Amino acid sequence: MERNSIDQFMLLNAGNFKESDLIKIQNELTKVPEENSTIILGTEFKKPTIALIISFLGGSLGIDRFYLGQTGKGILKLITCGGFSIWAVIDLFLIMGATKEYNTNKLIGLINACVRNQKAVEPKTQPSAPVKEIPEVSVTDNSDAAQNAPAETTDHSRYMPTSEATQATETNESTVVEEASAPVSESVDASIEQLEKIAQEAETLAEQTKQAE
Repeated sequence: MERNSIDQFMLLNAGNFKESDLIKIQNELTKVPEENSTIILGTEFKKPTIALIISFLGGSLGIDRFYLGQTGKGILKLITCGGFSIWAVIDLFLIMGATKEYNTNKLIGLINACVRNQKAVEPKTQPSAPVKEIPEVSVTDNSDAAQNAPAETTDHSRYMPTSEATQATETNESTVVEEASAPVSESVDASIEQLEKIAQEAETLAEQTKQAE
């Protein structure tokens, strides 16, 4: 809590606590988060003067102890009629101090609850994972090996598009056919030339025979 909130709380509730506990209470209030200060300021505490009046009027019935939440002592005081009125008279001097002590314990418990809730809400920082070192990869110069490696012949028709591959295949087939048919065409031409010579010789013989007649 901020100093202004602590001063406001002490101004409203200083009479509800023992004077010896005021410094301790101020130190404990500094632990309370500021967002929980409204809870501390809005807490109602038992009034020592009201407890004294109740003890004076109904102390023999244990009503003053019921007022402080001390059920066991209240029942015992009720059964014994205020401890045969002796206890009732003693409580007239003790009830205000018991009320202030009750208020102190209530406030300390409330402060501890606020601090625990604040710690539970705060996110826990997770330890960062250790960074793994990446092994260095040695890069070798393979240019000499690439130059000395034998050149591989590849069939580029495999990497051509479909149309280009078919054209290349047709071209190869046509060249093979032309090479295979070349000897045949030469032999045919030679036989044709021989026939033409024979026909010319036959014509010349026929002319010679006509002239001889």
